[in-house]
Parts: sequence; structure tokens; C-alpha cells
Amino acid sequence: MKDKLKLEVNRLRPIEQFARVCYLLGAGFSAATEFQFPLTTGFLARKFPFREEDGSEEIVDIDATNPDLKRLLDNLEREYGALETLNLESVMTDLYVRAFGIGRSWEPSTFAGGKQRPANELQSDTELPEQYIASRLRLMSETTQVCPLANRLVRSLK
Repeated sequence: MKDKLKLEVNRLRPIEQFARVCYLLGAGFSAATEFQFPLTTGFLARKFPFREEDGSEEIVDIDATNPDLKRLLDNLEREYGALETLNLESVMTDLYVRAFGIGRSWEPSTFAGGKQRPANELQSDTELPEQYIASRLRLMSETTQVCPLANRLVRSLK
């Protein structure tokens, strides 16, 4: 089978006219734009700036505005350490694994994982990061702002 594969290093077939191509951009691109979206490490914070469409900036304080998200951040800080050092993807994965019992983390008891928190509490915490993400990013679908860097990228790909 190995002999039937004929791959040439650094040589891709030319893309046919009208073919569909998908480009995947990492978080570094969104951090480099004028919106300066946060990366997964450093994403979690109790207070963060948010730029309004008119260019003004406000500081969002999770502790003061959302008790559920404050509880989530308190739990994450207690279990994983300082929020600004945590990787959001790793934390969400660990919470899910511990809450829903994938692999060794699920033991026949009322507590899940090594952190000794009830499974239903962990399951509740797996839903809250999505709320936090939405408040942190305030989804771009709600804005009319144009990003010059994204426009340049799209023009260069055409």
C-alpha cells in the first residue's frame, strides 16, 4: 500500500476554477485586529474592556453584573488557579469530562473527579462558560463595525 502513495513534498494540486476553499484562522488573527479579541489563555477575567461601536470603551465587571458568572469564576479560580493564566479550552474540556463522566473521572459516587464537587454542580458549570464567552465577546453579529485587517485578508485571498 505504501508504494502506491505518490506524494510530492510542498506540491499541492492546483485548485480548479470555481472550487470551494476553506481557510481556518487561529485566535491570533482576531487578537491582531482592531477589535483585539482575547486569546484562549488570558480570556478569563473578572473585569475586561469592551469597545462600543461609537469607539468608547467600557469596563465590564462580571462580579458586579452577573452572580452566576461570578460563582463560575470563583469555582474556576479555586480549582485551577489565577484566571489570567488559564486556557479557556482546557478548562472547559476538564469541566465537561469531570461533569459527564468520560473515562476515569466518573466514579460510582455522588462526587465527580478529584475536586470533590457534586456532579450536578459541575454540570451547571459546563453551561456557564458559553454565557461568559458571549458577554466577553458580545458577538460580532451584533455590530456594524468593519475590520480593515479582515477586509485586506479577504481581498488578498480573492
